[in-house]
Amino acid sequence: MQYLYIDESGSMTVEYSNNFPFFVISIVHVFDKNRLKKALKRFVSKNLQKLKECDKDNKMFKDGKFLELKGSSLSRELKLLLANYFFSNELFEVFYIVVENNKVHEKLYSNKARAFNYLLDLFMLHNLKQLRLPYDEYFIQIDERNIKTDAKKSLEDYLNTSLVLANELTDNIVVSYQDSCNNSLIQLSDFFANLFFSFLMNNESYMDTINNLQKKKIIRHIFNFPLTKN
Repeated sequence: MQYLYIDESGSMTVEYSNNFPFFVISIVHVFDKNRLKKALKRFVSKNLQKLKECDKDNKMFKDGKFLELKGSSLSRELKLLLANYFFSNELFEVFYIVVENNKVHEKLYSNKARAFNYLLDLFMLHNLKQLRLPYDEYFIQIDERNIKTDAKKSLEDYLNTSLVLANELTDNIVVSYQDSCNNSLIQLSDFFANLFFSFLMNNESYMDTINNLQKKKIIRHIFNFPLTKN
């Protein structure tokens, strides 16, 4: 069984692409869930005061109690600190889908749930064919706050039809939508989505860290859309 944890950063928009040029989906492929959860818990415990100080919008703490890690609430210092914390890890790898909003047809975003499903299917299809992801069963966990209730079942059906039945690239796929507050590995995906989004928006501040993550193969692959030759 392969475990994927998914979250996003940025906006799906063509009309306002000048202000919101990118939409980023982070897919964290986890090899050892328990060890990774413990490692993330240690980071939070060690940096609790710093996390409190940068939580200006009260998204990570309530009444002084830590709720969840939010990439958008972290200072640049903490983003780099958390990324560096995992430089030597063998517990997971990160994939990205990066959409350039000013290059997509506006019809793509006419139904955002359908657009999300389409992008994830293209990503899975590409990386399974390239053998970056193995033939196996998949358990995919996504932050439920990103998806409308009536669209939750469609992704599982979509991926099973495309990847299992039509292309025979993998085995059964199960999709689960969860509150990120109760799922620390979705929180990790949120962090990596925001980290790469921050890099796209402010290249110089994060370039060294992104380059190092790629060199160490923590960032495994970046899937660009609209599609490019690479």
